[in-house]
Amino acid sequence: MKSPPLKASWSVYLIDDHPMMRGGLREFFSGWPEFTVCGEAATAAQALEEMESLNPNLVMLDLTLPDRSGVEVVKAIKVRGTSPRILVFSMHDEILYGERMIRAGAHGYLMKGAPPGQIRESIDTVLAGEVYLSPAATRHLMSQFVVGKDGGVQSRREKLSDRELEVFQLLGEGLSAAEIADRLHISIRTVDTHRTHIRKKLALSDSSAVFREAVIAAILGR
Repeated sequence: MKSPPLKASWSVYLIDDHPMMRGGLREFFSGWPEFTVCGEAATAAQALEEMESLNPNLVMLDLTLPDRSGVEVVKAIKVRGTSPRILVFSMHDEILYGERMIRAGAHGYLMKGAPPGQIRESIDTVLAGEVYLSPAATRHLMSQFVVGKDGGVQSRREKLSDRELEVFQLLGEGLSAAEIADRLHISIRTVDTHRTHIRKKLALSDSSAVFREAVIAAILGR
């Protein structure tokens, strides 16, 4: 796991409809002087309105909210062009929902009830620009692949060109095609072309498999 970049204070926004959970997270962050809880909300509508001006570094988000789903909130944050790291903190099984939330644009998924050390690890991981899933969820993702005769994930990646590898790594960080195009100063069509080449070179069935393998590579790389 990488450490996040040194910073005097990381601002955190909490989204959860349970006051006790928000209170517990506030208490957790109060023990770390480098973090400041800049706001909190029980609904998606309040959160999206307030974050417009607060511009937090990290969003801790529950999957189930009274007015919108966590998936919709993550997508709404991404559409607005703000750039917080998003860590989903939910009671719902990460095996079922973790990959779906990362595909929507979240940067990590953690089950409520995780020990403090794992919570801190997940926060540090996403703030360092990486993807966080628990070891159990990672093993589940890896189990969905049939490893070729030439070896595992790392050896297959050697087939990619330098540019394809860049696109692959950014996919693993949860960036959309538009975000990758902006980061690499190329067109979205070119990103799609690279993604097609990646799929063929890694002998993957579809774009979903490309995404899964990119996430696995990002997690293994931490």
